[in-house]
Amino acid sequence: MNEVSDLVYVVLTPGDWHDVLDLLKNHFYTRENLRLGAGIDPAQPVTASEKKYIRTGLTTEVSVGAREKTTGRLVAVLIGIIITADDPHSYQAHENVTEEERRLVRAMQMLPNVTDMFQEEGVESVLLITRMCVHPDHGRRGVARRMTQIAIDIATKKGFQLAFSRTACLHTEKLFSSLGFQTHAVLDYRTRTDDLLDLSRMSHHQVAVMAKRL
Repeated sequence: MNEVSDLVYVVLTPGDWHDVLDLLKNHFYTRENLRLGAGIDPAQPVTASEKKYIRTGLTTEVSVGAREKTTGRLVAVLIGIIITADDPHSYQAHENVTEEERRLVRAMQMLPNVTDMFQEEGVESVLLITRMCVHPDHGRRGVARRMTQIAIDIATKKGFQLAFSRTACLHTEKLFSSLGFQTHAVLDYRTRTDDLLDLSRMSHHQVAVMAKRL
C-alpha cells in the first residue's frame, strides 16, 4: 500500500469488484474512443465477456487502484493482465453480442497481438496494462502515472520482462512515453476505407501499441 497526498494506492483484488465495475461503467466506457467509434451506447450494460476479463485482472496482483483516504471511495483503477506464451488471456467476445460490439472486436483485431511481444529475446512474462481510468475529481494530478509506476514496480519484482499496452487516448500515450515506453506500431483509423468506426464520435483516431522492457 502506497500513500500519496489525499489518496491511498492499493493492489486490487476480487473484493474490489463492485467498486471497480462502477468506476469503469461511469468514467471509462463512456469515453473510450474505440467503443464510441464502434457506436456502442455508453449506457449499455457491461457485457459478460468484459466482466470476465476484468475479473481476471483482479486476480493477478498487478492491478492497481487509488482510494480517497477520508471516504474510501475508489477513484482510479488500472487493470493489469498477466500474459505468457502459454496463457495469452486473449479477449473473447461473447456469442450474444450486438453489431456495435462486433465492430469493436474487429477494430481491435487489426492491432498487433500481445503475443507478438514474445518474439523479443528473453521475454517470457508480460504485464498488459489496460482499462486505466481516473475519476474526473482527481484528473490531471499524476494519479494515472503513479498507478502505472506501481504496476511496473510490482511486475518487475515478480520477474516480468515487459510491460505492454494498446492505447487510443493521446494523454495516456504521452504518459507511457514519459515513462520509457517505446511505440512499436500505430494504427490510424483515418487511413481505413471500410467505415468500421464512426470517426466523428472519436476525439482521437489512432491506437498506439507501446512496450517497455523491465
